[in-house]
Amino acid sequence: MLFVHGSLAIGGIETFYVRMAQCRKKKGLITKFLILSPEGKSDAELVSRARECADVYFLNEVLSPRLPKCAVLYHFSLLYPLQKNILKEIFDGISSAHVSNGFCAHVFIRLSAIVRTNLPVSIGLYHSMEFSWGGSLKALPFFEENNRQIFSRLHKAHGLIFFNEKMVERYSTVTGKDFSDVSLFPLGVVHQSANAKPKVFNSELTICSVGRLVEFKGYNLWMLDVVSDLRKLGIKASYHIYGYGPLEKKMLDKIKALDLAEIVFLKGSLEYSAFADVVSQFDVFVGSGTALVEAAGLGVPSLVGIENTHEPSTYGFLSELPGFSYNEDGLYSKKDVLDILVDFNGYSEVEKQVLSKAHKEKSKMFSVEACVENFEKVCPDPVMSPGLIMKSRLLYRLFYTGSFFFYSLLLKLKGRTLSQVVSTVE
Repeated sequence: MLFVHGSLAIGGIETFYVRMAQCRKKKGLITKFLILSPEGKSDAELVSRARECADVYFLNEVLSPRLPKCAVLYHFSLLYPLQKNILKEIFDGISSAHVSNGFCAHVFIRLSAIVRTNLPVSIGLYHSMEFSWGGSLKALPFFEENNRQIFSRLHKAHGLIFFNEKMVERYSTVTGKDFSDVSLFPLGVVHQSANAKPKVFNSELTICSVGRLVEFKGYNLWMLDVVSDLRKLGIKASYHIYGYGPLEKKMLDKIKALDLAEIVFLKGSLEYSAFADVVSQFDVFVGSGTALVEAAGLGVPSLVGIENTHEPSTYGFLSELPGFSYNEDGLYSKKDVLDILVDFNGYSEVEKQVLSKAHKEKSKMFSVEACVENFEKVCPDPVMSPGLIMKSRLLYRLFYTGSFFFYSLLLKLKGRTLSQVVSTVE
């Protein structure tokens, strides 16, 4: 399998891909990565781990002629001239490809046209809004219209993979189409040999979050209010936040305004290999994405940080939820985060251990091994056709890249980013 992706920076999708590659190697399966940015844009440790179990190629290594790394930009990946002999090397031994967005799907189509192959490709829905944003727009920009065309083509070719049940309902509602035939299974996050040691809880409540500091992860801000309220109630608690992103300054300002500097700590980026050792030291994890499941696999009671919400509410602890949907807003009835943490603080050691074991059990649903097997069962039809091959031609690629660039520039002038727009529920 070939993964085409923007970078191997620390993030939920990136760590998932590496976990998949690690497990695939144990099963004797070939995995390759084509990363559409220079190596310096990726996390060094994650790249090292990827190379232990897969062949990793960076875009600047494939260009003809080779350009300085500083001149290679992800958003212009479709325009650079490429070395056909290296592309053939990348495709050698590969029977399918996987991407996480329309841009990477376009790159794969171009590569396939160059080497004249027609491999099946799947696209994973890792974010609920990836192909459903822009509902309030009169017309989608050119690049996104074409992303939706590829999405629709892959739907017909059985190449869509959804990772929670509620997303199927969402896309059926938004598009008016039937998505009941897509591949549906949980993300692979934890290995079957999950930590079996009993969880050790602290005498004072310790809470942590790990993830990018971005707006749609609203808990990065409202948890500061929760910790402040815990202090007002006389509960000794501390909150440690690992990650980086555009929300950092706003968080620092709020920490200062609430006078939380002694109990709330912005710790910066957390190395991938340190996740288990660090997170297992805390009593409660608050977050979303794969990090939530990883924490649960360690036996750390994990509160769901609902995406795109700005009030301190949650569905509860992950172990309490049915099925494997937990991130998106509107899934289940909500509970007050402060009330849950106050109750948890009053639990006996036995009650905390019961909750810890329930999280370990719940995390087994998100087995990497099972996910690899499920991926192998996904058998999309090859999709290269005259219509898609046209999307590999230079004029089209210029229009697509230009549309992407100017739309992003327009948003920047308005003080927004494309990722913020895609993450906004309309």
